Amino acid sequence: MEAFGPYDLIEKIATGGMAEIFLARKAGVEGFEKLLVLKRILPHLAESQEFVEMFLHEARVAVRLNHPNVVQIFDLGKEAGAYFIAMEYIHGEDVRRVWRQSEAQQKLIPVPLVCRIVMDAAAGLDYAHKKTDAAGAPLHIVHRDVSPQNILVSFQGAVKVVDFGIAKAADQASQTRAGVLKGKYSYMSPEQAAGAEIDQRTDQFALGVVLWELLAARRLFKRGSDMQTLAAVTECKVPAPNEVDSRVPAELGAIVLKATAKEPQQRFGDLHELQMALEEWLLATRQASSPSHLAAYMAELYAERLSRERAEGMPVFGEAAEPSGSADNRRRSSSRNERRRGGPPSAASKPGAPASETRAGRVSSRSGSLAVRKVGLEPAAQPSREGRGGRTPIESAITGSSVSRLVRRLSGRKKAAFGMAAMTALLGAAAVFLYQTQVLSTTSRPFGQEHPQPVEPRPDEPLVQVPLGALSISSVPPGAGIFLDAKPLGEQTPTTVEGVALGEHRIRLDLKGYRQAIKAVRVERDGETVGVELELIKDEAPALALLTVESNPAGAEVMVDGRTVGRSPLTVELPAKGTAEVEVVRDGYLSKKQTVTLGDGPQKVGFELERKPGPSPIGPQFGTLIVTSDPLSSVWEGSKELGPTPLRSRIATGRHQLVLVNRQEGLEYAFSVVVRSEETVTRTYRFDRGEVQVVVKPVTQDATIYLRNRKLGSNPLPKFSLLEGEYQLTVVNEEIKKTKRVPVIVKKGTVTKVVVNLAED
Repeated sequence: MEAFGPYDLIEKIATGGMAEIFLARKAGVEGFEKLLVLKRILPHLAESQEFVEMFLHEARVAVRLNHPNVVQIFDLGKEAGAYFIAMEYIHGEDVRRVWRQSEAQQKLIPVPLVCRIVMDAAAGLDYAHKKTDAAGAPLHIVHRDVSPQNILVSFQGAVKVVDFGIAKAADQASQTRAGVLKGKYSYMSPEQAAGAEIDQRTDQFALGVVLWELLAARRLFKRGSDMQTLAAVTECKVPAPNEVDSRVPAELGAIVLKATAKEPQQRFGDLHELQMALEEWLLATRQASSPSHLAAYMAELYAERLSRERAEGMPVFGEAAEPSGSADNRRRSSSRNERRRGGPPSAASKPGAPASETRAGRVSSRSGSLAVRKVGLEPAAQPSREGRGGRTPIESAITGSSVSRLVRRLSGRKKAAFGMAAMTALLGAAAVFLYQTQVLSTTSRPFGQEHPQPVEPRPDEPLVQVPLGALSISSVPPGAGIFLDAKPLGEQTPTTVEGVALGEHRIRLDLKGYRQAIKAVRVERDGETVGVELELIKDEAPALALLTVESNPAGAEVMVDGRTVGRSPLTVELPAKGTAEVEVVRDGYLSKKQTVTLGDGPQKVGFELERKPGPSPIGPQFGTLIVTSDPLSSVWEGSKELGPTPLRSRIATGRHQLVLVNRQEGLEYAFSVVVRSEETVTRTYRFDRGEVQVVVKPVTQDATIYLRNRKLGSNPLPKFSLLEGEYQLTVVNEEIKKTKRVPVIVKKGTVTKVVVNLAED
C-alpha cells in the first residue's frame, strides 16, 4: 500500500496513456474511512505546462457537476509534483462490460433495463449541457465521448456518466503516447466526423447509438477499419432497431431513430426530451424499469464475482472480475487487453474468427504511408515507445493504402452519396491524423529494420491531392491561446496557421483576464489565406471560491444558504461573496450548521454528526423540489431566491407559491407546488416565443418604447420576439410630454401588431 498525500493507494486498477488509476482510501478520525478512485497524471504529461493548464481548467468544470447520474469529483491537487484527481468510487461495471458479460451468459439485456440505463445517462448529460456558472452564463459543456465504456452501472442499480472534460483534455496533450485515446469514431455524430461545429445534440446522437446497439445486440457503425467506420458515420444509414431484432417494439424504434437522425435539427430538442420519451413509453407499456430491477439484474449477472468479493472483503478488478468458468471468456481475455478502450465486441472479434480479422481488422502502421505534399505542417516530435512494441496509439491505424482504397471506392457509385465535401474533410483529417500518430514517423518500421523503406504508390492507386488553405489569426490584445475546431494549436496570436482543410472552422481565443472569443470562418479555395482579427473583452466575472465539505458519517445532504448542492464529501465552487451558511442533514442524526467565510482561497469544513436521541421521530418534514425551465430562470418564493434552474432543492413540506423569473427575457411565471415528507416534486416549464410589431402614429412622432422599465428602442422599432405571455409596453414622447401604456398578449408562433396613436388622448 502506497501513501500518497492524504490518501492510501490500495491497488492499481489500470494504467493508460494519460494516467494511473488506483483504488484509494481516505481515513479520518475515529475509524472514518472512504473508498474512492484516484487518477494520477503520468510524469511525462506533468512536463507540459499547456496540458496542465487545460487539465486544471477541465477539472474545475467537472467539479461543478453535482448530479446523481454524473460521477462526482472530490478533490484536485498536486502531490510530489504529480497532479491528481480524486473521484467517486462506483462499485459496478461499465456498460460495455455488462454487454459482454450478458453475451457470455447467452443473455440479452432486457429492453426495459436498456431504457433505464439510457434514461439515467440522458439525465446526467442533460444536466451538464444546461450547467451555468455562478453568474448564470451557460458553460456549454459537451461530453464528446459518450460511449458504453463511459457509462457505469453500479451493483445498486445507479447509472453514472464518467470522463467529463478529462477525456477531452487528454486529447489535447501535445505529446502523443501509446494508449492515448483519440476518440471513438463509431460513436461520433455525422457533424463531428465531418469536423463541423458541434453542440449537445452530438452527445444525444452518441447516446442514441448506444441505445440502438444495446437493443439490437450488435454494432451500428463499426467497420473493419477507421476509414470505413468514418464513412459509415457520415452516410448515417440507421436501420430501425425493430427491423433488426423482433424484441424491439416499433414505437421504441421510432424514438431511437429520432435520436440518431443525421441532421441535428431532426433530433430531440434536448436529452430531457429523449429521457421523457422513453419514460412515457415504459409507462404506456407498463414495464418495470427501476434502479432496483437494474440492481437485481446486475446481481444475477455477476453472482460469482460478488460472492468472491464478499469472501475476500475487497472489490475485484480487471480480468479477475471475469467468471472463470466460461471458455468463451478465456478466449476473449487475450484480445480484451488490446481492445481495452474499444466498444462492445464486434463480429470480427468473436472466437473462431480468422487471425487476419481479429481485433476489428486492425492494420499495422508499417503497411503503408499516405503520400501527401508538404503544406506547412511538420510531424510532431517523436515520443519513445519503450515497452509498447512499436504499436500505434489508436485502435486501428489509418494508413495510406486504406485511404487510397476508400478514395477509389468512393470515386465510383458512392461518391455522390458520400459527398465531395465529406471526402475532402475526411482526407484532410486523415493527413493530419497520420502526422499526429507517427504513421510517417521513422520509429514506425518493421522489427529489426534500421530505417524505413519508402512506400511507392501502386500504378492503379493515383495520388490524392488534398486542397488546403491557411488562417492568419490576430487579437487585441495579442498573446491569446488559439483553439481551432476545439483543438489547441500550442501557439499565440498573432500567427498564421497553414495546412487548413477547406470548409467552415471554429476559432476560439483564450487569454487570462479576458472572455473567450469565438468566431466561425470559412476557407473557400485551395491556397487561400483568410484573415481573422478578434477584439478581446475584459472578464468581469465574479471571483469564485472552492468549498470542501466533509462529514462523519459521510453521505449527508449538504445545503449552502438553504440550497442543496450534493452529498458529503464534496467540493463545490461558489461566489466569493463573504459568508455562507453550510448545513448538513442525514437521517437518524442531528443536523448541523456552520457559517463559513468565502474568500479567494479554498475553504474546508468538517462535521461530526451525532445520532438523534430516543425513539425515531415521526419522520422528516422535508421533501425535494426539482424545477427545470426553458429558458433558464431563477426560482423565487416571496423575497427569497431558491436558485437558478435546473434546480434541485430541499424544501419544507406544505404548499409553496413560487415564481419563475428571467429578467432579461421579461419573464415572470407564478406556480404552486405541494411538497410531502420525503417525496420529490418535479416541475418542467417550456415557454415558446412569438413576435411583436409596434407601430407609433403619427409616424413623424419620435417615441421611445419600454418593456417593464427596459428600453427596447425608438420609433420606428423593428419586430422583436418575446416569450408567450402577457406584457405591458410603455410608449414615451418626451417632446410633447405624452406617455401611453398598452397591454400586449404574445402567442406562440404568431405576430402581434400593436398600434399606438399619440395624437389620441
